[in-house]
Amino acid sequence: AVVSTQSGHYGRGRLACGNHKCPELCHPLQCPPCSSDTGAVRTCPCGKTDLRKILSTPRSSCLDPIPTCKKDCRKELPCGNETQKHFCTSQCHSGPCPPCQQKSLIMCTCRSMSEAMRCSDIPEGGLKCERVCFKKEKSTDCDSALIPLL
Repeated sequence: AVVSTQSGHYGRGRLACGNHKCPELCHPLQCPPCSSDTGAVRTCPCGKTDLRKILSTPRSSCLDPIPTCKKDCRKELPCGNETQKHFCTSQCHSGPCPPCQQKSLIMCTCRSMSEAMRCSDIPEGGLKCERVCFKKEKSTDCDSALIPLL
């Protein structure tokens, strides 16, 4: 059942499965189907193995756990760069991938300083150098950005 407001918008009601709430806030169309529905989930979380090869009996509810296989996850991570993407090295798992343990060469915006560091150790806001930055007018320090090069 969906929750309809006077404006005709939906959201935050129960999904058709009856077990989960709508993940979206106010929206004009009916709520999406349950993402864990038995008909929607056909593979393990990494996507490499059909559930029929893992399970002896099919899942009967969206609340039944989605089994994992023994293969490497290999989902693309948000770090790395266009020429060398980073991928999850963990075994197939549910939920978000753990922090990346691979290294990237990080440079400040003015490119006067670089440091190789694990992606999971990159400071929020990027690498800061101590030089006066000429990339921005009237700036006294480099407003760095993450530029992974490895």
